[in-house]
Amino acid sequence: MIAIGQFHIYSANSDFIQDLLTVIFTCGMYNFAEQWSYKVGSSAKSGIGGGILAVV
Repeated sequence: MIAIGQFHIYSANSDFIQDLLTVIFTCGMYNFAEQWSYKVGSSAKSGIGGGILAVV
């Protein structure tokens, strides 16, 4: 984990990245997963508090 100010950056085990991205891509933004992926071109996961986690 790397902490930069109030942000924390985590590194996932490379064995799980493909599975993680598949789940995030298909349902990360709930009903708008397809629209988000088409418009932005990246996988993302929205949170209940309004935050968005994107994989770059």
